[in-house]
Amino acid sequence: LEDAKVEASFKATIVGYRITMLLKQLNTEFVEHYEKDFDKLNELLDARYCRLTNADEVRLKKRIEEIFEVKGFLKYYQIVGAAIPDKKVLSERLKQAVKNSAEKKYHGDEKDLNVIPEIELQAQELVHSKPSILKYWDEKKQVLDKEKDEAFWKKLCIERFMWIRERVNHSFDKWEPKDFAELSDHNRIFGPSKTDDPQRHYSDKTFKDPYFSEVKKHKSFHEYSDKMTWLELFAKLDFEEFLDVFPAMDNFKYLYDYMHAVKDKIKCLFLKMQYKRKLKSGYYYYMVILTNMTGVESLIISDTENRFGSAYKYLVKGFNNFNENGGSLKKLFLHQVYTSYGSFGMYRILKNFPDLEAIQTHNSNLNDETCKAFGKILSDNKRIKELDLSNTVYYDQMAKEIADGLMRAKALEVLKLTNNTALYNGISPMLYNLAFSPKIKFIDLSNCNIGSNANVCEALYKLLKISGSMEHLVMNNCGQLTGLTQDFFIALGENKTLVSLHIDTTTRYTADFAGKLGKACAMNSKKKGSLNALSCKGGFDANTLNNFVKSMYISEQDHEYWYGDQVTANK
Repeated sequence: LEDAKVEASFKATIVGYRITMLLKQLNTEFVEHYEKDFDKLNELLDARYCRLTNADEVRLKKRIEEIFEVKGFLKYYQIVGAAIPDKKVLSERLKQAVKNSAEKKYHGDEKDLNVIPEIELQAQELVHSKPSILKYWDEKKQVLDKEKDEAFWKKLCIERFMWIRERVNHSFDKWEPKDFAELSDHNRIFGPSKTDDPQRHYSDKTFKDPYFSEVKKHKSFHEYSDKMTWLELFAKLDFEEFLDVFPAMDNFKYLYDYMHAVKDKIKCLFLKMQYKRKLKSGYYYYMVILTNMTGVESLIISDTENRFGSAYKYLVKGFNNFNENGGSLKKLFLHQVYTSYGSFGMYRILKNFPDLEAIQTHNSNLNDETCKAFGKILSDNKRIKELDLSNTVYYDQMAKEIADGLMRAKALEVLKLTNNTALYNGISPMLYNLAFSPKIKFIDLSNCNIGSNANVCEALYKLLKISGSMEHLVMNNCGQLTGLTQDFFIALGENKTLVSLHIDTTTRYTADFAGKLGKACAMNSKKKGSLNALSCKGGFDANTLNNFVKSMYISEQDHEYWYGDQVTANK
């Protein structure tokens, strides 16, 4: 037992002991080895550009390896050249050290050693331990110090947030406040990933064609301006981190002071739904936030803890106040929200946004009422430009409610339905109705059940045949697309506006599909269409690629077969 105590005591401060041993070894290997002739040592280092000789490096490496093998005091004393006490003396020294610490309270009273501070105190200490906008805000005068000093706020962002500091100091790209704000939202929703690595981003940009990845990011509404300032970035990140811990503080003065300082500086707010914890007023604070933050134009509601139902009535009141106080929300993003928990439905919330331009959901679960509400908003609101229901659970019958709204959504430019495997026939009425939309430019159906669905494939044909505005059609990983008839490829060949077609797949194209695709691309070029990008990752093997290329050699007879009279073509 005594041996175990000695070993534990040594390991508790092992870093300090290792530093002492390293200093001793450095002194032995260099100062004493060169007989304390520092001029000789300096000449050697100058001549070798501060690099040691191979022999010196080998000796030093051996000594460092010895240091890492030391597990107790006896070997430690031997290396540093001190007198080696026996185990009994060493044990008595440790006991006396513990006694001295207890008597003089070097480490506090024993009863306080393992006490965890109250959660309120932890939250307050966390808020006060970091640079915050409140330190520069005069609540009485309602004035922010250094408001115009962009260099100061950039420095504060770098000091406060390590992930910003890393990219400012080590990234190949020039990061602006807008880029950091987008990355913060992305990481809160999707979590950090290796693709965020600056080196990887630089390599992809330098050695790969970024066109297709950029196309898939297409959006009509942008949450952040290119002119976003460092002050606005700091205000957003600081306030959102404060909201993360506010339920543990139960101090509304802090909340009001923060809102007064940042309310005109935050355009996109990430609002995390979380348990009320120490708040005696429950979820009332959500109403307070929405009532006061009228400068917000884009709102992300994230409900990873399933608190939407508990906070619903306060959200409704808050959004009513938001509208009455002059707020103008342009985009609503529902992240992991189960809308069925809203006892009186989503329309009570959505009706407060007459200026809404974009709706987005991710990992959310929509009920019938919500889909009807979306359909009504799409129908009544003439400003909606973007609808993104990716990674969202809803079914065919619900989708028809949304499709009815799309029929009248004349301003819609972007529709994204990726990863909606629960949909089968619900996609086709959406596409039918958008075929007549005057402004639709971008549709993404990746990872949906399209391949052999005759109704959806016919709707895609009519979309290309009728639409006079479609620019990008993304259908990655939708199966073999065997349901696409020749009419689809004929429509593709004569479409004037389509710029890119994305049909990446994990299964090889058939020879027939590859041939029709090649002919359609050639026809589009002949008829002066706009198609200039085709993504077919994983679709071709040597034979089908050869078939694709051969099919691009078209004749006037081929053109007559597709777009003229077949009787004439046969002559």
